Amino acid sequence: MAEDITLTVANPMEIVLDTTTPRVMLPSVSGYITILPQRAPMILQLQNGLMQLLDERGKPTARYFVRRGVANIAENKCTVSTEELIEFSKISLAEAEEAAENKKWPAQREFYAAIVEILRVMKE
Repeated sequence: MAEDITLTVANPMEIVLDTTTPRVMLPSVSGYITILPQRAPMILQLQNGLMQLLDERGKPTARYFVRRGVANIAENKCTVSTEELIEFSKISLAEAEEAAENKKWPAQREFYAAIVEILRVMKE
């Protein structure tokens, strides 16, 4: 049986995702990086973007929008601390556009603007 990565995602209030996956792609400030089992330990600073859980062939099995944060990778565990996590299927382009315009804080508007950009590219 192939090894999996234990992925835990937490916001400041609670653990919002706790699962296993063969691979996980994260939006680091240096670009997207795919974490595989047996990866050397590292800490990544995350930017607003799309986190994807991938199967053994690299196909997405789940997608989430991540609002900045930090990922700690060691011993087949990936722990993500983020300000906000939104399941890909739970937000539409129209909802993201509205949030990008109307959220109170600039960091929130930036996050939703990133979602808008990703959804528009994926729509093409």
